[in-house]
Amino acid sequence: MKTIQNLSEGFTIIVDEDEDHGIIAVYTSTGEYVTVGELSYVILDKQIKINNIEVLQEYRCNGIGELLINVLEINHIDKVIDWGVTTELGMYLQSKFD
Repeated sequence: MKTIQNLSEGFTIIVDEDEDHGIIAVYTSTGEYVTVGELSYVILDKQIKINNIEVLQEYRCNGIGELLINVLEINHIDKVIDWGVTTELGMYLQSKFD
């Protein structure tokens, strides 16, 4: 499944997943497309395991990480998110969803 959604804030979200893993990416949609954030994950029976979340330095603390997690939650409302091992920034992001 691959879905694309343009946001009015000048970003485009692409969700690309198959039955056992996926990637959600946020791109700038003005001029040259630049990946500003990406989340990779594994889909298990009743859980989503996050492998990696990365947001470009200049886009951090602007809601991109939250947007990635929100899209993941919306697409997998019936599953629990396993954050795995997190960095300090990852712990801060996770605290917004606990």
